[in-house]
Amino acid sequence: MNGFVKIHRQIVKWGWYKDPNTFRVFFHILINANHEDREWRGQIIKRGQWVTTRKKMAEELGISERAVRTAINHLKSTNEVTTKTTNKYTVITVENYSKYQDRTSASDQQNDQQSDQQVTNKRPTSDQQNKKEKNDKNDKKREREEYIYNIKHIARAREDSSHSLFGKLSNVSLSDAEYKDIQDTYQDHSKLINSVSYYLANAQRSYSNHYALILRIAEQDGWPKKRKTAQPEQKHELSEAEQRRQEVERAKFDEYIRNLKIAKGGE
Repeated sequence: MNGFVKIHRQIVKWGWYKDPNTFRVFFHILINANHEDREWRGQIIKRGQWVTTRKKMAEELGISERAVRTAINHLKSTNEVTTKTTNKYTVITVENYSKYQDRTSASDQQNDQQSDQQVTNKRPTSDQQNKKEKNDKNDKKREREEYIYNIKHIARAREDSSHSLFGKLSNVSLSDAEYKDIQDTYQDHSKLINSVSYYLANAQRSYSNHYALILRIAEQDGWPKKRKTAQPEQKHELSEAEQRRQEVERAKFDEYIRNLKIAKGGE
């Protein structure tokens, strides 16, 4: 069963609104009635009519046949419905059926369903397009932020004569002393700086101290360090004046020790 019927809010003022069985029976008839003429067993069941039996309605609504008969009599008394009964079935006609289901609504049902289906079918493509546009917008925003940052950082490095730009993308700012320390500490220092250069180009934040960043990345990645060769111990050659001074100091110390021994022996 597809489609719908229109129920105005004024129905709350309807005489049978507070009669549960009468209201249920009427609403059940209304939603089952034909919205267009149809042939049934060689006869035309017109729009607004429904072929049923009291027993069937009682089973569908979960009430007794007597309650169904009483409800239909209520509806007939106020000209809501009319009935034509045979020994096998009853044809119930809803009076003023167009109040609840006009022809425009009936003809629009199929169009509405088709339109809903078209919207549903188009929605995945539309959602995918929106997602793609959002991702493209985010990528462009990130590229713009990175470009602005790199321009500012390069300009700052150029203004600061103590720093130079290194790396494949010329975006790693280091002082001469910082570069020499990296050069003396790590194997393939140029490769290390280039890797940091690409890292900065793709980073979503800025770094004010590139030297500290290089040290941190090298530590995290276990970048190999250069082996420091042991420096031979250099002998310190004393001048003649220094040698004479040390000899004098040593002689004074020896004399002090002798005098100390003599003093102890006298005691």
